[in-house]
Amino acid sequence: MSDINIPGINSKYGSDKLIENLMKVERIPRDTTARRLADLQDQKSAWQDINQRMTKLRETATALYSFKNPFNDHVAKSSNEDALTATTTREAIEETKNISVVRVATADRFLSRDLPKDSKVAAGEYDFTVGNEKANFRFQGGTIKEFADAVTRNGRGLVRGSVVSLTGKGQSLLVESLKTGTANRLGFSADAQTLALSTGMVERVDDRERKFPVSDASVQGIGGPRDRNLTSTADGVLLLQPASEASVPFSPPASSSGDMTLEFSLRVTKLPDTQSQPPAPPPGPAIPSTGSISLEGVSVENDPSQAILPEWKPPETPPRVDDPRILSLSIGGKEVPLPDSADSGDFTKLSLRLADYGGDASALLLRNRNTGRTVELKDLRVYDPKASGGFRALTPVSTADDAKISMDGIEVTRGDNQIKDMIPGVTLELHSPSDKPVKLTIEPDRKAIKDALIAFVGNYNQLLAWVNILTTRSETTTAVAVNDNNATSTANDQIIQELDYFTDDEKKTAQKRLGMMQGDFPLTSLKSSLQGIMMNAYPTDSGGQLSMLSQIGISTDTRRGSTGVDQSRLRGYLEADETALDNALKTNIAPIKQLFGNDTNGDLIVDNGVAYQVDTYLKPYVQIGGILALKGSTIDSQLKTGKERLDTYDKQLASKEADLKQKYGAMEGSLMQMQQTSQSIDNFNARGGQ
Repeated sequence: MSDINIPGINSKYGSDKLIENLMKVERIPRDTTARRLADLQDQKSAWQDINQRMTKLRETATALYSFKNPFNDHVAKSSNEDALTATTTREAIEETKNISVVRVATADRFLSRDLPKDSKVAAGEYDFTVGNEKANFRFQGGTIKEFADAVTRNGRGLVRGSVVSLTGKGQSLLVESLKTGTANRLGFSADAQTLALSTGMVERVDDRERKFPVSDASVQGIGGPRDRNLTSTADGVLLLQPASEASVPFSPPASSSGDMTLEFSLRVTKLPDTQSQPPAPPPGPAIPSTGSISLEGVSVENDPSQAILPEWKPPETPPRVDDPRILSLSIGGKEVPLPDSADSGDFTKLSLRLADYGGDASALLLRNRNTGRTVELKDLRVYDPKASGGFRALTPVSTADDAKISMDGIEVTRGDNQIKDMIPGVTLELHSPSDKPVKLTIEPDRKAIKDALIAFVGNYNQLLAWVNILTTRSETTTAVAVNDNNATSTANDQIIQELDYFTDDEKKTAQKRLGMMQGDFPLTSLKSSLQGIMMNAYPTDSGGQLSMLSQIGISTDTRRGSTGVDQSRLRGYLEADETALDNALKTNIAPIKQLFGNDTNGDLIVDNGVAYQVDTYLKPYVQIGGILALKGSTIDSQLKTGKERLDTYDKQLASKEADLKQKYGAMEGSLMQMQQTSQSIDNFNARGGQ
């Protein structure tokens, strides 16, 4: 069977190949435009990458001199983190404190006796108090576990319940306050009180708290009348001037049974030293005038009388007395001394267990023998710390108590284990009592500063690396090797191979962009300007001793060993000598801060420094409407025009190809028709010759 030929679909005469060749010529402008668009798209990606790297460098530069710069950050280092840790704010200052954790703040945690596992809790209204706050709920009745869950669920962050097994045979209900401090005692009312009593969690006791008001009527002298010129009371505060004494009697005596505790607030204030002038000598006796005589208008005064006075000597200044033994208790007719009292800027609360001092106390005695201190007393009471609201826990896991610390010899108490008002800008976190003072050092956060400086150097080198790649002079060379990623290595791609921190994908991208923007003035200007900024000297309080990056271990090192020059180090990259940087940060925090950002005219605005200059220089590049934005806008415009031109070419080429196919199809149809006619004539002639 002969082949069937359809004009326009297949070609018997090779017209399809002819059309293809003709269209290749027609596509040359279109292909040129397509390649130009691809190049523009690559340039756009490259500029976007440069923009991102400039932005990162600018951000790390700004972070080195802005309000949140790391030079103002501090850290707190504790010599015993099991006992004490601390957090800091930017308001902290560099200092060292010695802190003893006498006790940590605790909360009430009350445990019931061992109860049968099938014990039930009756339905009712259950009220719990923690200090002045209340949590109450209605329980529908159920198991102890269900009740404990209900306490936790309805505790409002004040109280929590749980079930523990002490012997393995039964179960105990544990109710605990979630707030520490003596001001947050756990209390029970309504059906919660009945449950606490019936389960042996608490017992009724005589609360026995006694408060002793401080007033003129209640304060007495010691061994005689009180000197009211040197001792006074006002608004519940007893004030003792230097060299005075007073007592506050307890009638009847304060019992020392059980855990009865004497509590009061005391303030000892050191008066400023005064350098007084020695007293003037006494004027001596008053001698009357001896008179005068007058004659004919002439007056003659008599010689004045004289008194011979003994030599005057000023009295001796009384010796200064510094005696911290101020407090004592009167017990059984004897004075029992209490702990020494240190100077304090504010009232300090003291709690003393009376049983530790040998018996019932009949009075608190205050003897201020000091010549340069005043003593103030207030809030005097005796109470049982384990009793609250007429109840005392039978088996307390812990009892609410205030934290007590001693800092630089000053004892303070707080109701929380987070203490924010002792050291400015520092929050103390108490964890456990310490057997010896904990050394707390507040110092600059040198690690954060170092990390910020290294990030700055790293982003600078990343930007410079891509600028070098884009602006490297392109050379026509032959391929000398093909690596595993099929990337051809040439003699002028050393700039890429030396960047050993590049990933394989980054190296492929770099190969593609190598020399893409050689001769671009903004990029070449950027490189030289940034290098100048990094090498310049800047004013600091240390003068020439610290005015350049190289003096803190950040520099461009062009040496390689003792001979030769490493070409890779001539490209402007910075190196950070961590040992030199660490040494500089140990003692030169302030001038290093000024090196990167400094207020040189006293207007409280940074106006100089490495980081400031980098930020200022890069701003016109990356800001909205800046140099890079205009570059991108220009490329986008060119891309838009190129795509429109490409679409026009595609339409014209499609029309051209269709027209050629139509014409050549018609030609082939005519040729086929002529061939068929010729074949018919040949066949007719062949039959006529027979």
